[in-house]
Amino acid sequence: MRIFICYRREDAAGHAGRLYDQLASHFGADSVFIDVAGIEAGADFVSVIDETLARSDAVLVVIGPHWLAVQSDDGSRRIDQPDDYLRREIASALERGCHVIPVLVRQSTMPQPADLPDSIEELGHRNAIEVSETRWHSDVERLIRNLHMAIPDSRPQGALWWLDPSNWPSLTFDWIFSGLAILLVTAGYFDAWINRRLPVPWENALVHAAWLLITLCLAVTGTIRWLRTKRLERVIPQGYLVSVIGCAVFAVGILSAGWWSLLFGLEVPGIPAIFRPPNVIEIAGGGLIVTGPLRAALVRREIQAGPTALISAMLLLATVTFFSQFDHPYVNAWAFDRHHLPKNYDFVGEELGALGLFMQAAIVTGTILFVLRQIRLPPGSIALMLTSTAALVCMQLGLFQFIAVAAVVGLLGDLMLVWARPSSNRLLQLRAFAAAIGALLPTAYLLEVWFTKGTYWPADVVYGTIAVCGAIGWLMTFLVFPDRHTAKAAAVLWPPGP
Repeated sequence: MRIFICYRREDAAGHAGRLYDQLASHFGADSVFIDVAGIEAGADFVSVIDETLARSDAVLVVIGPHWLAVQSDDGSRRIDQPDDYLRREIASALERGCHVIPVLVRQSTMPQPADLPDSIEELGHRNAIEVSETRWHSDVERLIRNLHMAIPDSRPQGALWWLDPSNWPSLTFDWIFSGLAILLVTAGYFDAWINRRLPVPWENALVHAAWLLITLCLAVTGTIRWLRTKRLERVIPQGYLVSVIGCAVFAVGILSAGWWSLLFGLEVPGIPAIFRPPNVIEIAGGGLIVTGPLRAALVRREIQAGPTALISAMLLLATVTFFSQFDHPYVNAWAFDRHHLPKNYDFVGEELGALGLFMQAAIVTGTILFVLRQIRLPPGSIALMLTSTAALVCMQLGLFQFIAVAAVVGLLGDLMLVWARPSSNRLLQLRAFAAAIGALLPTAYLLEVWFTKGTYWPADVVYGTIAVCGAIGWLMTFLVFPDRHTAKAAAVLWPPGP
């Protein structure tokens, strides 16, 4: 199937480019044409467009709110000019019998046949598909399904068809990679669980096997893409370069573990295992690996995170949190457990407990803000990210009551995000949202402890910890969104209000 994207630059250039990216990731870049990507410098663009239209099966006419009203220098509508390139493209497509689909963007409406020149009047009778910013992913997937139904795929559909990644739906590779990334992170937490209970020589086997599967997945996919295209820039799936780097970093951690053991002895269970440099390298590599589906969504110019991008964000939070286990409130509950400290050493438990809550507030708010700078989060995202991460952390010592705490904070965070609707002219609401998340984490945690176990912390420590965590959330916004110009550059934020 060959697809031609027709658009007017003054009207919908950005949306046409974004549509091209997502269609190219599904059908392959060789099967989708847009003038800015398909015409080389110095080429006769009229001839190229005519030749491409002659080979096209479908023509997508991207229509924005100014599509019909764009004027020529003399003040007349450009669409009425016989030499208007857009008009010629549409007329040629209709004359050749191409499957022409109007694609409405930016809340535009379909032009009436009477408003169109005679040569393209038929366009006004075509059924249009609306692609909105809030439903961009699902609307484009619907467009892709319509294209498949309208135009039979002439490629072979044999048993080996699925071995060619170019035949996969746009998110199939993301789903496969996400599944392997879930296995990697879960295996890491299982490794930590085993390390705490029954250290065995094979405790790293599962996480290393997951890394190997991810590496093989990328290597096999890259090899097939190279054999198909013979172009180096097509070897790595779009958005997955950082994941490839992460696999290499993870391999360095695995290889360095051997000589580190020779120099400094075998791994000691507990806190030394978390801070062991080869393990820290592996954690860093894992953090890079799991961002693949999120970065792929960004390459497709998705405004709102789809399922795989959200899974990627969730795994990023879980990976960063993994390193904080040495003093995480859901693992070492210093608020009610003195860990056999003498009573006159309560200050040690207060310090470690407060520091753990400070670190949790920084990690959670920092990760959420980082993701928000890249892509918009749909309702329920924060609850999913916090609850699933809490489940992995709580299983370490069986403190499962804190899963509900994380879920409550997540749901409240989702409600506050809907209220905040952060944008370049609502930075105060964004900062208030982050401060509230930071303060809610210790508040919900300490309330649960107070109701079920009781706490030996004095009021000053309790309320001071909550206040500092809120301040940490507030300060994290200045790292991620230091000013209004940065927020404007993050185009995935909500549009500025009136």
